[in-house]
Amino acid sequence: MVLVEYKGELAKLTGKSEESLSATSLEGLLLMIKKNYSKEVYQTAKRCHITINGKISHQKLIGRLLLNENDRVVFFPVCSGG
Repeated sequence: MVLVEYKGELAKLTGKSEESLSATSLEGLLLMIKKNYSKEVYQTAKRCHITINGKISHQKLIGRLLLNENDRVVFFPVCSGG
């Protein structure tokens, strides 16, 4: 199982701050989120900064990032300032 943490809007949309899911890749995890919640939640998750075990993953690598048992994936909302 992978520990998934949701921050900001994503936590509100899912109604959870964290959960454990069974996924072997980041792409698979995102598709599971889409299936479990909705397309809106999936799209919001894809727009987030995503860390795996504290390291930032790059959007271009989503399809190639594998997950291991007990990995921690955190979805942070993108913030902008002025």
